[in-house]
Amino acid sequence: MRQSDTHGKGAASSSRRSVLKAAGATGVAAGLAGCSGFFGGGGETADGDYGIEFVEDPAGEPWDEIDYLTTPEDTSPIRYTYANLHAEYLEEIGFDVSVRAPSIPQYVDDGFVHRDFDIYVVRQLDGWDPDRYLHDAFHSSALAEGEVNISGYDNPDYDEMVDQQRGEIDLEARQNLVFEMQEQLMEEQIISPILVQNRIMAYNADRYQNAYSGPEEGLGRFWNALSIEPTDEGDESLVYSQVSDVNTLNPLSAERVRVERNIIKLMYDRLMRIPEEGVVPEPWMAESVESPDELTTVVTLRDDLEWHDGEDVTAEDVQFTFEYGQEHSSSIESTLSPLESIEVEDDLTVVFNFDEPMATFQSFLAGRNGSILPQHVWEDVPDSIDADTVGEWTNTDEPVGSGPFMLTNFEGGEELSLERFDGYFEQPNIDEIIRIESADTRGMVNALEDGTSDMVPWELAPEDVDRFDDDDSFQTVDAFMTSIHYACYNMRRHPYDITEVRRGLAHCIPKEEAVEIATAGTAEVIQAPISPALDEWYHDGVEHFNLDLEAAVQELEEAGCEWDMDGQIHLPPQ
Repeated sequence: MRQSDTHGKGAASSSRRSVLKAAGATGVAAGLAGCSGFFGGGGETADGDYGIEFVEDPAGEPWDEIDYLTTPEDTSPIRYTYANLHAEYLEEIGFDVSVRAPSIPQYVDDGFVHRDFDIYVVRQLDGWDPDRYLHDAFHSSALAEGEVNISGYDNPDYDEMVDQQRGEIDLEARQNLVFEMQEQLMEEQIISPILVQNRIMAYNADRYQNAYSGPEEGLGRFWNALSIEPTDEGDESLVYSQVSDVNTLNPLSAERVRVERNIIKLMYDRLMRIPEEGVVPEPWMAESVESPDELTTVVTLRDDLEWHDGEDVTAEDVQFTFEYGQEHSSSIESTLSPLESIEVEDDLTVVFNFDEPMATFQSFLAGRNGSILPQHVWEDVPDSIDADTVGEWTNTDEPVGSGPFMLTNFEGGEELSLERFDGYFEQPNIDEIIRIESADTRGMVNALEDGTSDMVPWELAPEDVDRFDDDDSFQTVDAFMTSIHYACYNMRRHPYDITEVRRGLAHCIPKEEAVEIATAGTAEVIQAPISPALDEWYHDGVEHFNLDLEAAVQELEEAGCEWDMDGQIHLPPQ
């Protein structure tokens, strides 16, 4: 029998859900056509009316068909599946729903650009700092077309809280603000968080041990490259396979993707790192990072830092890195807008001066734009290279960093070799990392099974997870994503601008069922607008919204909705 998060309320059978359960997360498109749920003509009869009071002459107009925008099934079956599950339960209480799954370009254009939807499901937001979630998706400055405030939330009081937490450098005080914002967003259901995916990866346990896996990147995290070590059957060269091309090793390229970022962070070091446990940045290249006041940060470097070409890493390199980044990267320039100046006190000491407090600065130093660059290599770029801009430089010919590994071979991205840098202060347990390219995900899995590779630092399909779990020669590990899946309601349109309406729609999302059907049980239900991978910032104490159709009806009635004698829901009167 199917387990659900209804808690005894709202359980009903329907043709749409039956098709989903039978087909799993794929192959459901044909069976979903024409399903209409409780009150419509295509579904089976519901078990109850969920407390609906039917009236002969509702005061409001009939509710138009809900335009529900999701991804194509073959591109993102997870979003496609839970969108249809949500639509089915909406139909159970009298809505007409049209689930629209256009091409990805159209999906992005309609949702992010033109805001042409009633409900829009996305996997969005990531990073290690809560500001990425709470500012970008909900601040009024992000309302423009193409920005991430998809719902259209415009609340000056909320904006003030966001701006306040950006300037709150006391960790506990900032956490309290972050929790308060999450409570407000969830009480109003500006978005409805649904689930966070769990990336499951595998490696050859006969050949390697002491592997590390952490949130977001799993086996691809920086710490695994330091901790993993060969068994008696293994050797000092770790081979892994991936599908995506490697086209750039430039830390300032706006086009770099996940597979490239995972390599770059092994070559180029950072002043701070997200630690193995937790998400609050800790000094790494820096011996210390201190803030004597809210407008000053003093960074003292370790005294044993060395570039791959033998030159010393100095405070001048740090100053150059961020001034150069502000000049050549719009992303860095925008993020560091509160930074007024950078001063070099001595060879190992750098002082950052701000014109307003910047609570996110340490997260920036530990993040993907925090790579420290050698001034003696980069100061003449792009003039010294065959490129018009810094971002166009691929940096694949003898790049110079200061990380634990240095590039020794680059064959058009098809094969890439990194060798341990003996001058690094924290020596890895392996001598070499070799990346080989697979044609597709099946080839990546096959390479691990036949011994061509030792590790897959990429998410596996559920059927592959089961197979590797059943084989003692392999070890699987988990890694929750920092991005989250959620539903947006278009608050630019009536009645989605009404809080009780959004709360009612949220109670129609079968989150537990979505996890089981769409992800084979590997994901985790979430209630807050931040990934639980950020455990210091995720607030599970917010109001929970699970599948409860009686609660949905109550919220909609409080909004002023009524149902006619045919079961059609009507809008709140205006």
